[in-house]
Amino acid sequence: MLELKKNREARRTVKRVFQEVNDMVVPTMGAKGLLVALDDDFGKCTLTDDGVTVAKQAIHMDGLDRMIAVDMIEAAATTEKEALDGTTLTILLTNEFYKWGYREILKGRHPQVVADQLEREVKMVQEYLKDEKMPLLSHQVKDIATISTKIPMVGKIVADAYKESGKDMNVIIEHEREEMGIKIEKTDGFSIDSGYMSDAMRNLCEDGEKWEAENCHIVLLKEGIMTQVGLGNFFKSIPSDRVKDPFVFMMNPNFNPNTLRLLIDALIKNQMKYQFVFVNETKMDDIYMDVAAVTGGTVQDASAGVGDYLYEYCGFAHKITVEIDKTVFINLDKKPEVKARIKVYKDKLKKKYKLSRVDEALYIKRLGALTNGIVKIKVGVPTVTEFKTLHLKLDDAIGAVKKAFENGVVLGGGKALYNVGKRCSGLGINKILFSPMKQILNNAGIKNIPRASKFVNKNYGVDVTTNRIVDLRTSGILDSYTSINEALKNASSIACSYLRTNCLIKKKEITQNK
Repeated sequence: MLELKKNREARRTVKRVFQEVNDMVVPTMGAKGLLVALDDDFGKCTLTDDGVTVAKQAIHMDGLDRMIAVDMIEAAATTEKEALDGTTLTILLTNEFYKWGYREILKGRHPQVVADQLEREVKMVQEYLKDEKMPLLSHQVKDIATISTKIPMVGKIVADAYKESGKDMNVIIEHEREEMGIKIEKTDGFSIDSGYMSDAMRNLCEDGEKWEAENCHIVLLKEGIMTQVGLGNFFKSIPSDRVKDPFVFMMNPNFNPNTLRLLIDALIKNQMKYQFVFVNETKMDDIYMDVAAVTGGTVQDASAGVGDYLYEYCGFAHKITVEIDKTVFINLDKKPEVKARIKVYKDKLKKKYKLSRVDEALYIKRLGALTNGIVKIKVGVPTVTEFKTLHLKLDDAIGAVKKAFENGVVLGGGKALYNVGKRCSGLGINKILFSPMKQILNNAGIKNIPRASKFVNKNYGVDVTTNRIVDLRTSGILDSYTSINEALKNASSIACSYLRTNCLIKKKEITQNK
């Protein structure tokens, strides 16, 4: 069986569903946005002002309503993937764009003509929006992070992390169970989460905790075996004036134990200073390639590097620290190969939506290690549930800051689109551009846009936390340009698609009583 609606009935259905989803989500907009109570499958109530979370509840609608709601959610989710913000704005604009087009169609205009006009005018608005764009300044990081999450504490943490990590904001978020509170920790140099593993190896360390040496040669043994002849050739290839230098052997945990014993015997016989690093991380290929890039070495890998290993293939580090579960390489000179590895990880992270959360965190970590060192936000809370909540907020804030550094910012509080609306008063959709500001003010209990002369100035708007007209730029009330631009694009895409739609069809499931 089919659920079928045509012509005016179909358009009324779309308009109603868009409005229902809109009414669920937009009360959360702005610094004084309201909370929504959600009931999960186990009857537990969750209070949230996160527009993304609220919008996704529309997927539980039935029949044609669900089909339409899913498309609206897709527009918001697409904005979130690209901008890591702007979901609520996408929902609001989708609803407003469709309502405008619906009214035009009721006047007798052809749906295709109306949709084409909407597409043209949104593109014009996007061009005007570029004039509102400005670079994000370092002191505004806290403001962007706070606005994106509505939590001042998160804004402060992200600003502190930025001071350590720089504009790339390659930051790892970890759960710290032993010590309560939130702190920032940075590891200088390039580091990996591998070191010496056994008590026998620990005894080789001078203080029993870590092994340090300067001007080290790095032997990259990725394959799990090395012949006795190969070992002999390696030691013969070491220049006599380098035998007394420290050597660090990076090894596969499955390295042949007989070969390892022969290697240790040879090292002791030659009275060499040495240490082992057993690589027990995931993505072992990436780890070896990163270390090779940082140290200028070559990996022992018959398929991608070399088979028999000689001294000339060794990498070099000005300083190295080896601990039980961490090894840090410090090189004073940056090798060009490092740039290539950085590009590999940046390209992977551009497709973030295709990555698992584990892989995403791993690539951020490797990227951070190759750029400014690894910066960690250690979240000390008692439960995993609380950690996950803070993790999501920190993730959103860090993403918003990254996008703001990448593509710039615009005035917040809806003022950027308000300014564009004032400039293009001849457009059919120009009044829609005032809607975000109206909604934010309405959520704060302010019914109308102020008429004060100051408000005419393009930089001035309402700080809804104080209900005062302020210079938004100097007050740090800003939005990511990417979030506004993506919201315009994705909202118009869904709205235009449904303006061109004349018939809604959905299959009905038939249940049979036995």
